[in-house]
Amino acid sequence: ALAAGADYVGVGPLFGTTTKQVPAPVLGLEAFAAVVRDSPLPVVGIGGVGLDNIARVAATGAHGAAVVSDALLAEDIAERVRRLVAAFEQGRAGH
Repeated sequence: ALAAGADYVGVGPLFGTTTKQVPAPVLGLEAFAAVVRDSPLPVVGIGGVGLDNIARVAATGAHGAAVVSDALLAEDIAERVRRLVAAFEQGRAGH
């Protein structure tokens, strides 16, 4: 990806997801953390990421996390996104 000019890589699915069907097996945080550690590019986690696990994703050293259903299905999307950002930042601080 780096040689092809990528700025970052998206890796997943980290967890089970209902947003779309993903034929790949769930990666899990331990394997994801190894990718983050070994990647020369910033890594963004995707797949099943929500408020209940985003801090753990951030704690791996991930550059970011892609969130779809958890944000878009919230009653107050803006508030949910604020909480997601705060939880991610909290997880990164513990990294």
